[in-house]
Amino acid sequence: MGNADLVQDAKKSVATLTIGQSSPASDAMNAACGETETPPNPPPGIFGARFRFPDGKTFSDTDYRSNASARATWTITLSGTHSFTFTWDPTTLLAGDFRRKDTINGGIVNIDMATTTKYVLSDQEITTLVIEKYAEGPCEDISV
Repeated sequence: MGNADLVQDAKKSVATLTIGQSSPASDAMNAACGETETPPNPPPGIFGARFRFPDGKTFSDTDYRSNASARATWTITLSGTHSFTFTWDPTTLLAGDFRRKDTINGGIVNIDMATTTKYVLSDQEITTLVIEKYAEGPCEDISV
């Protein structure tokens, strides 16, 4: 089971993104974990939110990583013309530190996902965010 993250723009378009960790998962597409490939985000001005896999060319609404590591990173790509609102349930996060960050070392966005349920991204220049998980040991599935 994964942890769901709802992404909504100002026009009320919604995408549900799910992250998780599982023993059969890897950095590639894992059909056994429910991952299916989606096209990249649409062009600027049209709403889209997807995970981009580490290969840089595979996209999905679901991204599971191996639970053999205490650390994992998920990359979210965004397109649209308005602010994005992310909502999630911190009680579904497993043990560890989950941070939603920008890709510039978390200098602009750096949200502790365990202490809040919502984040509004209004900086139109930011089109990629990451979720980083640091834990004391392997974990189970989560949704973001």
